[in-house]
Amino acid sequence: HLVFPFVGISGFQFVTLENPVGDFYTNTTATTNISVTNMMGSVTITNVPLTNIVQAAFIGLPTTGDFSWGVRFFPSSNPRNPFNTVSLAVALNTTNGVTAGPDQATLFLVDTLASETNRGLLTNFISVYDLRPANYVLERAEPFEYSFGFPGNAQFSTDLFYKPDYASNLVTNEYAAYSAFVDNIASRPPTIPAGTVTNLPGRIEVFADSLDLSRTRFRAEGLLNIKARHLVSSANTLVDCENLSYTLGSTNGNLKIENLAKELVARLSGTNSVWSGLWTNQQNMIIENWAPDPKDTNVPPTTFIPANITNVVEVRIHALLWQTATDRNFGGGILSQLPVIVNELVTHSTNTVLNDNMTIVQGLLIDGQSFTLNGGITLSNTFFVNTHGDTVVISIDSWIGTNAPNLKFFTNTGTFKIPSEGHFGDDLPTPYTAFVNNGTIDAYGQKIRSDYCGIGGHNITAGGLEILTRSGKVEGGTLTSGGDVQFYVNDLKFNRATIATSSRLDLTVTNSLFDAGGGSGNAFTCTDGFRLLRKPPIGDLLGTSVETVAPPFAEVDHLWAGADRGLDKAGFLNNTALGKLVLTPGNLEADFPPLFFFAGLGGSNALYVDLLDLSKLLDYQNELQINPDLVIYFAAAKLGFTPPPTNGVPQQPEEYLDGQFEGRLRWVRDFAGPNSSVAVVSNGVSILVNRALRNSLIIDSDGDGIPNGLDFFPFDNALVAKLAVAKQPPLNAVLSWNAMAGRVYSVQASTNSISPNWQTVLYYTNSANTNGTVTVQIPVPPGSFRQFYRVGTAAN
Repeated sequence: HLVFPFVGISGFQFVTLENPVGDFYTNTTATTNISVTNMMGSVTITNVPLTNIVQAAFIGLPTTGDFSWGVRFFPSSNPRNPFNTVSLAVALNTTNGVTAGPDQATLFLVDTLASETNRGLLTNFISVYDLRPANYVLERAEPFEYSFGFPGNAQFSTDLFYKPDYASNLVTNEYAAYSAFVDNIASRPPTIPAGTVTNLPGRIEVFADSLDLSRTRFRAEGLLNIKARHLVSSANTLVDCENLSYTLGSTNGNLKIENLAKELVARLSGTNSVWSGLWTNQQNMIIENWAPDPKDTNVPPTTFIPANITNVVEVRIHALLWQTATDRNFGGGILSQLPVIVNELVTHSTNTVLNDNMTIVQGLLIDGQSFTLNGGITLSNTFFVNTHGDTVVISIDSWIGTNAPNLKFFTNTGTFKIPSEGHFGDDLPTPYTAFVNNGTIDAYGQKIRSDYCGIGGHNITAGGLEILTRSGKVEGGTLTSGGDVQFYVNDLKFNRATIATSSRLDLTVTNSLFDAGGGSGNAFTCTDGFRLLRKPPIGDLLGTSVETVAPPFAEVDHLWAGADRGLDKAGFLNNTALGKLVLTPGNLEADFPPLFFFAGLGGSNALYVDLLDLSKLLDYQNELQINPDLVIYFAAAKLGFTPPPTNGVPQQPEEYLDGQFEGRLRWVRDFAGPNSSVAVVSNGVSILVNRALRNSLIIDSDGDGIPNGLDFFPFDNALVAKLAVAKQPPLNAVLSWNAMAGRVYSVQASTNSISPNWQTVLYYTNSANTNGTVTVQIPVPPGSFRQFYRVGTAAN
């Protein structure tokens, strides 16, 4: 419909109904008789309409909840007015939890725009700014127009409002529109400090010294308020109320709260909107008719030609659209369920267990030493307290020391949602004794200070996450943070742990930092680097993968306090060695290169990594920078390209990277870790060796002239078991070693071990079918002062 400029609204406005239902009424109120001649000249009298009435009522019905609806048409009080008063009904059908019988909440709308002469705006006596068109009545009780009205007499068709033979597609209309909030509570207190839910009508209040609520059923519209010094039990209790307030205690030290709060209750409440219009159009009805042909001179004429008659029918239309569903563009809508609000929860007991899910908006006090949350708590700092668009902000958006001033043991297996900060023991005179989270804690920021901290669930923050504890364990848990993740711990263990931070990861551990070994499956991700500012004396993280992500153009810094133990596998023991380090650019485009900077703490530090993954870097030599006070040692490496050959021989990535960055990137070939090892057979025994060393086409570990990558047994060496000298002449050296079946060995001798000149003195073939110890005697040259012997596999 076209709206002329008024309070800033103009142009075409569109009304949309979601999930529409409706009913329709049509009637012909005026007719006339006309004479119609057929092509044979026969004349008949026919009755044709002069005025048609069309009334259509649509309801946008809510899609959730068991809703029923109805439309009724009731005659106008003016007998000359052919339009009907339209009355509509929407009802929410539920089951009453107290009576166990059916319950129905109804809403009726009456529109007299077409049937009566009521016009203008009515003023709300509560608010002079709320105006209602006089043709609308919105009420709970069933009006007589609905009770005595009749259903429609027509089916819906797409040409109900407009047909191609209408005179115009632009009409002048008279319309009304209205929107109202429907509340399930009779009245709300004013928006003043004293205007809280304690003043809502329809309250139930129970005050007791000792209270047993077993199998009790409550239903209240305004508020359920229970205060009891000792709650015996609330087993099988049913509470059907939208606003709750509890002050509960236990004189035996164990308080269990259950069945005292639903998450939702069935209520009819919300915003509904209505638009109705009244307009007139003309329909040109063409009636077939024949007239004598003026060229026919016969009397009477025998020839007739078409001479159609146009009958103009006035069509009066009344359309009503009632939106009770949620509008896709403007929201609102009638709700079938409302969230349950706990205004205050106060407990007095040594041990408190909460099994219900509660949204708490005004006050929370856990007065005791132990609190276990098996259900859920959602803290909210905004609560709507009236129906006039006003809100009252109630400050309970944080978990702080005053919420639980004496708490020592905190256990969560449910869900705890905190809009602002969650302070778990850090703002108390003494920390918690034990903090255990096996559920979900979601807060803007979290600070945990506890003697013991165990995380097996999810800790989620938009800001920072700080954990200060003597003994900490993250096992099967997830830490997700938009800020820094910081650990200040004496002993810390990770197993099946996930850490994802959009900022920096800090590990400050004074005694031990370790995981459960290569199968731990820990995965850490950070986007602003990581720091180990102090090397713990004990522990490694060889089952942990750390991925550091650098945003485009950004420099991310990494500080590491590991000890530099050189090219020795001892550097991977009790030195906070990592299982995997992955460097990932935040943008893979070459035009946005980041910089990964690694440094020590000003002395001689090292970072030992089982697997160094540089495969995601497009130009690692310019994207990686290592400070002179740090060496990165690795046992395995990945690159995003194939290294160039050396002297025509292909290189492993480890061989290619070894010694780069002025010697601050080194390959430890003797270490075989969870990500760098491969099993090989050496002297008949399966052993783990460094994978890159095993596959090298440059290194020949057993000295047989065959590089490891082409040698079936690159690490077979004679394992000398015994070397002795025969005492009786002639003088013989008696040499024993573990020999493989069918293998040929060479025995070599030299008189100098510092600069030896090895000479082969014997070849020996183990012709046995099994491995075993063999012994040979070698004559000692006369006058020899000393002899050195070695045994090796003979070259093929």
